[in-house]
Amino acid sequence: MSVFRETTISWDGKDYTFVPSMRLLRSIENEGVSILHVAHQVAQGKPQASLMAFIIAKVMQAAGARVSEEDIAGELMAGDAAKVMALYDEVLTAISPAPKKAAAPE
Repeated sequence: MSVFRETTISWDGKDYTFVPSMRLLRSIENEGVSILHVAHQVAQGKPQASLMAFIIAKVMQAAGARVSEEDIAGELMAGDAAKVMALYDEVLTAISPAPKKAAAPE
């Protein structure tokens, strides 16, 4: 059983449904980008646009989107930053393991 679940992410009016994988996470972190560090930076209000764009692009590409990190960075820096931040939240949720179900009370 996978720790990941099927998820749908929307970008530019199109939905992308996929199941993230550990291979995807390794491919991001093998590039020297710590997903947890980037998430911490975002939570602290100090996001690094280039790293966020890289993570978003990698996940979206794995989902089948034809998007580059330059596309994402451009939208973040000169376009609709709120849209990209919402997308980042969707991406982070998608690559987070499914929550464990609580044990039934005895």
